[in-house]
Amino acid sequence: MTLYADLAAERALAAERAGQKIVVEVKSFVGLAKLQELKIALGQYDIYASFLELLAPERKLYAAVSAQIHADFFSRSAIQVVMRRTRLPLIVVDIRHRGGCAMDQLTKYRELIKQILTEYVTLTKRTKTTGPESQLLMDDVRGHYMWLKLGWEKGRRVQYITVYVRLCDGKLWIEEDWTEDGIATELLRAGVPQEDIVLAFNAPDSRSQTESVAA
Repeated sequence: MTLYADLAAERALAAERAGQKIVVEVKSFVGLAKLQELKIALGQYDIYASFLELLAPERKLYAAVSAQIHADFFSRSAIQVVMRRTRLPLIVVDIRHRGGCAMDQLTKYRELIKQILTEYVTLTKRTKTTGPESQLLMDDVRGHYMWLKLGWEKGRRVQYITVYVRLCDGKLWIEEDWTEDGIATELLRAGVPQEDIVLAFNAPDSRSQTESVAA
């Protein structure tokens, strides 16, 4: 079994020893059920801390949240009581930029592509009850979002990708798209700028000639 935290880093802490090694688990809290997300985060912290104590005792584990989430959620009196009792080491950070890309925008793109794909699959299941089954594969950590069709049709095994979108360098790379109107159209309607959509299924030298979006 392999466990991953979001970020491992070297950080000099003036109040402690210089160059202390830390591990930061970044929590987005983008869903509506933030109390449930906090419950999950506390459980994850305990698991990660136990493994770090065994495998890397020189590292200290922190949870990190955005300044906005801290102000909107963690500043509540009831949540502060929970934080005091659990003694969760918390780092409040300005995550508007990470590697030159707006983190709030990345979060928006993740949620948007998941919403669009979920709507596609829900509509498909309502209108077509036989044939290959639609499946969604969503990986927020690595930024891969895929709509697959699997099953049997006319005695033959069917398995193919209907839509595959990945987040790379702050842009939405559409690697595969067999929808009627094109998922790029949905993204544009939702307010995603043309320059943030890449039709990766087109050859690089022809993308600039695409009418709807530009690479």
